[in-house]
Amino acid sequence: MNVASLELCKELHELSGWDGYSFDWIEIPTWNPAFPNPAEQVVHNHICDSEHQKWIAPAYDLGCLLRELPRTYEPQRSRHVFHLTVMNGNYFHDNWIADYWSPASGWLNKGNLAKNTEADSPEDAAAKLAIELFKQGILTRTGDE
Repeated sequence: MNVASLELCKELHELSGWDGYSFDWIEIPTWNPAFPNPAEQVVHNHICDSEHQKWIAPAYDLGCLLRELPRTYEPQRSRHVFHLTVMNGNYFHDNWIADYWSPASGWLNKGNLAKNTEADSPEDAAAKLAIELFKQGILTRTGDE
């Protein structure tokens, strides 16, 4: 199962309140003295043992992120459509970029802002875009509508 990184899932959950998905990040205590630090792991939420494991945050996979992100965004009457790509402008990148694009005005997050949604995985890129939309006030926390 591919999910967004633990740090991005924690930040996104704090901003969004998005819950109810099938997988969670949990902390599993280790009792082996060779491994003194707890391990973080993604598990299906039906097998989380609250007595021995600490819940950290939902583990957002790409499917749930795509369902939560708006398919289009219309600033100043120019419809921008969601894109998840490895290309930015005319250049190909090794990293993924999640953003909104319009034939009339190009990418929504141009220049340095594009780096805010660039990541090693499509899950992290989509999570970063959602975080950016919350920070800009475009998305609002569940229950705050």
